[in-house]
Amino acid sequence: MKIVFVTSLKGGVGKSFIASGIAKYLSKKGFSTVLIDADVDSPNISEIFPIEKKLDDIQLVQIDDNLYCFSFGYLFDAVSMSSRQYVNMIKDLLHLADVSDVDYIIFDMPAGASDIAKFLFNYPGVAVTVGIPDRWKDLERMLTILNIHQVACACVVENFAGVICSNCGYYNEYDDENFVKVCEKFKVPIACKIPISDDIKLMVESGFEAVDVEEFDYFKKIVEYVDKTEPMKKLDLSDIVEVVRKKLPKIVAKTIKEINKRKLDLGIGGTINELIILHDGKVILSFVFEYDPEQRKIIVHRDANKKIDCRIFVELETLIKIILGYINVETAYLMGQIYTEGVVMKKVIKLFRKLSDQMRCEISQIIKQCAGLDKK
Repeated sequence: MKIVFVTSLKGGVGKSFIASGIAKYLSKKGFSTVLIDADVDSPNISEIFPIEKKLDDIQLVQIDDNLYCFSFGYLFDAVSMSSRQYVNMIKDLLHLADVSDVDYIIFDMPAGASDIAKFLFNYPGVAVTVGIPDRWKDLERMLTILNIHQVACACVVENFAGVICSNCGYYNEYDDENFVKVCEKFKVPIACKIPISDDIKLMVESGFEAVDVEEFDYFKKIVEYVDKTEPMKKLDLSDIVEVVRKKLPKIVAKTIKEINKRKLDLGIGGTINELIILHDGKVILSFVFEYDPEQRKIIVHRDANKKIDCRIFVELETLIKIILGYINVETAYLMGQIYTEGVVMKKVIKLFRKLSDQMRCEISQIIKQCAGLDKK
């Protein structure tokens, strides 16, 4: 079974069209395919593949011989639902429908990195990311999010890549070298460039019935990239946690000693700070320190009753990813994986950058050995 996440940073780029097209193409080729609309705020799959009346319960709807769909829109009209509730609904659907024997599951993902997306990214799947030429920054951010969650991106689809004239058939293609540069930076291929055309419009409006989806090379190319892309190996922390738990206090102490020796400016003078490292919501290490900007020296406090001005929280997995270079400190902070009480953003970033640089020297090889990442 292959799981495919069709993603984009923002809505309105044709993500549902691409997800539906992939699903329809696969079903036409004889593969049993399940298409799940995971976008609770904009359940467009129910409009592309409509049903006559609303469902009474959570279930898959058979669209053709090999294609089954589920959308929030099959149950309700526009209703606000919490992400947690919809995650539970998807869990129930996957359990009740017994999808273990299907060939492909396609998720039309919510835009960006919502709680629903974070839950689904735990499944071993690959992504197809949809972007449009003039929003290359959105593409860059979405590919960064996939890296953070360790989801391999099979390819990028450049949608709205031009216009085909309805009268003369002239194709006016939009070129944006920055879009191409982003794909090159992340080493992700552009599978196809899809223009605005009457055929595409008719395809969507008819639920892919008026136009034969197999005649279009777009979806064939996308599926080819999907099939040759393997899910990214998730970082297994099971062996790392105990090693880090035992070694981290010494490593932190050595890191502080090195910072003091080099007299690095941390930019957080005049406050008592507490750094708290968590794993599965539990504190595995915390220490209270003060930075003397004149001496450029970190002073560790042993007094548990010391008044704390600022607290900095970081999950162990995030710390390891930063040390290994999977993500940078700025991204981790903006994604909420480093969170704080009473600390200015720039100060947190500066502090963590210094700490992670020093920790990397001490711990990166240990982590790689534990995770098996040092094996070729």
